Amino acid sequence: MPKLQEVVEALRVSISERLRQNENKDTIVASAQHDLSGWIAWPQRALLLWEGCVRKGKRLPAEWVMPAEWVNEWITHSGRNAYQYVYPPELDSLLRHKQIPRDRHMNNGPPRTAFLLAGGKCPKGWRHHHLYDGNDECHPKNAVKPLHAAYHPLHFTQSAGIVATTKEAHDICHNTDDSLRSLLRQVTWLKFGYDPDKRFAMQPIHDGFEEGYSFENVYPKLRQ
Repeated sequence: MPKLQEVVEALRVSISERLRQNENKDTIVASAQHDLSGWIAWPQRALLLWEGCVRKGKRLPAEWVMPAEWVNEWITHSGRNAYQYVYPPELDSLLRHKQIPRDRHMNNGPPRTAFLLAGGKCPKGWRHHHLYDGNDECHPKNAVKPLHAAYHPLHFTQSAGIVATTKEAHDICHNTDDSLRSLLRQVTWLKFGYDPDKRFAMQPIHDGFEEGYSFENVYPKLRQ
């Protein structure tokens, strides 16, 4: 079996060449997912599970400061200094109907739930990983600050930005060079049009998506 780094380098070269030749994006994505299937799994659809939900423990940007009573609706203390998410009744009912486990755990319970609802499969022992984690060694200077999805109400539970990974791939994304992270973001852009840091898209961005692409807003759309 080839090493992950070898597969990453081969895909970086081949994707660039295939894009220059205007090859169909779906074909490129299918090839990339196949070659990375031993380490990475994507969801099938792009959906925002829970607009407004963020990871606990960091101040939100000024434009996203929420009333304390709203936060208290979805986070509760569960003893021993631990916290858990409380799913709104409408969302809880939908997930039960779809037979999707409601993961209440900090820090990434809702994103894991979003990944499953979006048709993602996470093999035993694999981990869920936010592709946009605020880190980008190659991010252009003077560009918009890289997105940290965990603390943004429109991206924390956005399935397009979540993949399942082996421990090896997860560690490389966090601790090694930027090549794997950049490749996964590029494949995600090709698959969903999702490019919140505006590294690949050529058209205007709406909630992180290139013009011509869309996503399902699950909640609070349910109560509208």
